[in-house]
Amino acid sequence: MDILNYLSKLATGYHSRSLKISGINVKFKFYGKPVPFDPIAMLRELQFLSQSLGCLNLDMDKDYLDFAHHELDIDQHLPALVIASFQLDGLRYKVIRSIKRVENPRCSRYIFYCADQMMAVYQRTYDYGQSFDKLSAKFLRNFEATAPSNQRLIKVMSDGQWGLLEGMVDSQLWLIVAPNHMSDILQKIILAKNTSSAQKQIH
Repeated sequence: MDILNYLSKLATGYHSRSLKISGINVKFKFYGKPVPFDPIAMLRELQFLSQSLGCLNLDMDKDYLDFAHHELDIDQHLPALVIASFQLDGLRYKVIRSIKRVENPRCSRYIFYCADQMMAVYQRTYDYGQSFDKLSAKFLRNFEATAPSNQRLIKVMSDGQWGLLEGMVDSQLWLIVAPNHMSDILQKIILAKNTSSAQKQIH
């Protein structure tokens, strides 16, 4: 590292690191402990869960968006701890990880951007799914919907946007605010993975 880079990082308070994840070059900026996360795996898991046979699909009115917006505290400014950025087919994607709650159970929030437009918000509470029952009960009660008592995965379609409530491992909540961008990046990730696998087989 040259002295200019070193002084720049001291001034801005972050340091960076690049990793190749599933054939995609991801650059991380750390504002604290250098602990990366895998945004590609998060998106793959979202796709898998949303298409799972065990997923309960519900069509709701636009009030669901207000519900998810409130639960995710989208308007609350949280300082970034890690920023992951990568580029696919000329479009730049960015994911900002923040800590919503530090005491147990810990809770993290991730905001996904495509070309500086918010694409999705994802919240994960590290509680082995304990708060999912409370969250899903509140959701079902508010919208007068029903679900089996053991239902741990719910997909909600609402006013052109969609969301996911999941409690099989930890308590998780997704809100997809730009479905077209989300569909596009999921296809690109599949293509990048297939390309990377093919290159490994050649070598």
